[in-house]
Amino acid sequence: MVFAKLGGFLYFAANDGVNGNELWRTDGTETGTTLFADINPGSGDSLPTSLTVIDGVLYFSASDGGGTEPYSSDGVTVTLLGDINPDGASAPTLFTKAGNRVFFSANDGPNGAELWAIDLTITPAPCPGDYDNSGSIDLLDLLAFNGDWSSNLGQSVAPGTNGDYNNSGTVDLLDLLAFNGDWSSNLGQACP
Repeated sequence: MVFAKLGGFLYFAANDGVNGNELWRTDGTETGTTLFADINPGSGDSLPTSLTVIDGVLYFSASDGGGTEPYSSDGVTVTLLGDINPDGASAPTLFTKAGNRVFFSANDGPNGAELWAIDLTITPAPCPGDYDNSGSIDLLDLLAFNGDWSSNLGQSVAPGTNGDYNNSGTVDLLDLLAFNGDWSSNLGQACP
């Protein structure tokens, strides 16, 4: 069993006989040992592997039922970094930092296993709901997001672009819900 330490927790893969083989975490106590993410909901296995912590972020491979792809977590949420092989499993492994990038090996299908990278210098919008990065949350953010989201609904896109607010690589209802939550709770505020 492989453990990865993030914050005050150790993360690991386990099967409780109900949720399948999923991502768990523990603070070292019985009550503090819990299922962290059911990536392949129900009794299916997500089979988290290659758990690696880099700069306070957990990188790992897992499957939501559609193939093994790269994921990350800040200890609060789990994010699909991209569907590298839409026709199968990209099987990412060997997450390693060099400079301002996290490198890993993955198979996109046509090209076989190749070197991939995540640029750590790309930063999110200055504050949640500021879709157009103007420094304030206003009606223009809502219009810009709705235009991108409705034009690309159901499409696979580069994570974090074209209406993919939750960085999943797919524009779907979850992006709309996430954006609307951030926008409505921060409307009228200036970004720090």
